[in-house]
Amino acid sequence: MDEITKHTLKIYKTMRNPNNSISKKMVDITLEIFIIVFAVSLAQFLERQREQSVKQGEVKEFLLGLRNDMKNDVASAKEIIKFYDEKKHIYSFLSNIKATTRPNADTLKQYVGQIGNNAFLRPSISRFEGFKSTGKLEEIEDKELLQNILYYYEQALTQLNSSESGWVGLQQKLAGFFTDNRVENDDGTNNYYELIIQPKAKNLCRAMIPWPQLYDRCHAVIKLGDTIVKEINKDYPGK
Repeated sequence: MDEITKHTLKIYKTMRNPNNSISKKMVDITLEIFIIVFAVSLAQFLERQREQSVKQGEVKEFLLGLRNDMKNDVASAKEIIKFYDEKKHIYSFLSNIKATTRPNADTLKQYVGQIGNNAFLRPSISRFEGFKSTGKLEEIEDKELLQNILYYYEQALTQLNSSESGWVGLQQKLAGFFTDNRVENDDGTNNYYELIIQPKAKNLCRAMIPWPQLYDRCHAVIKLGDTIVKEINKDYPGK
């Protein structure tokens, strides 16, 4: 600003100088105007560069934090797959109990005791939602990475949540059925066998055998999460 003021004063003095010819004044004034325009343009360019540097610093901080969120989500999704593998065995067993064949009482009690268990992915979304709410997502220069991030949070997680909600809803119905009807006697006996062979219980157990869509959507989250982590590592090697 001081430089602009200085050159503006020079223009004024040049115009007021009676000793210079018109042509000399025009040359001097043109030079001073060029210097002023250049100074203003340079100042604007440097300010834009500074702002861009600040924005990319924020993007970097966001993406490196997001990488940790993704790693945690992927690890959780892998644990949930293991959970479904266990439940697949349990509900296959329970749904195949025959009215004519009483299973081992201890095994039945152990499996019925797990009916109340459920699991679903609790993704780390606060960082993404916070950055999105500030309108800064578009500052991510790697557009392929940006598209993968948006698909992950706005579609892949939503799809998995929808499948998980269906499974948890069935689990709650089955757990409620046993809570309402179970009888546990003082001598350690119970009515689990009588309950599990009822059509409602058998149908719910059969429906709760984890279906392919649950696995597919868990694997989709894992695959996309791993891809995003690799892309961030590529953009910020060694960080």
